[in-house]
Amino acid sequence: TFIWNGSLEFLEKQEVTLPDPNSLWDNIDGTDNSFNVSIISANNLTDEYAFNNNMSSSFTPAPTYPSTFALWFQTNSGVINSLTQVSESSWEFFDNDGNILYSSGDLISNTQYRDTLTFDNGCYIFKVTDTDDDGIDFWANSDGSGMARFREIGASWIKSFEGDFGRFIHHESIIEDAISHS
Repeated sequence: TFIWNGSLEFLEKQEVTLPDPNSLWDNIDGTDNSFNVSIISANNLTDEYAFNNNMSSSFTPAPTYPSTFALWFQTNSGVINSLTQVSESSWEFFDNDGNILYSSGDLISNTQYRDTLTFDNGCYIFKVTDTDDDGIDFWANSDGSGMARFREIGASWIKSFEGDFGRFIHHESIIEDAISHS
């Protein structure tokens, strides 16, 4: 439950930012993957037109990953500088507040990187950027193939990303240690 207080004039709109879902984690229940909103009162009065006071939207929940996993990232031959062989591709992880937690920095073309990453429980964004707008595995050029994958430590792949993505991949996820919400 979130209560917004304010006053709106006729046909006026207000964008409402909801709190971080981590602060609501223990209060979330249900499995219908539906987000519901209801207006209870308008300007502390009964709304004269109640037919638009309820909305519902279905959603696909973000995938959940373990707190530690490996990022396997393979650059292709696309470069921003042919002298240094700096790749046109890079990656970053952001927390729910937009802070960069991990960043690849400059990568070298045609190189595979394996990074073990550890996160606290919460919501995160993985972003891959390709400055040439052709991803890391574009069928219509000769840059070759790259890859971006998450792998569980000592186990199998948990996420493989499509390499033909244009300028960027934006992937939201939840990190949840299996023993923390048993």
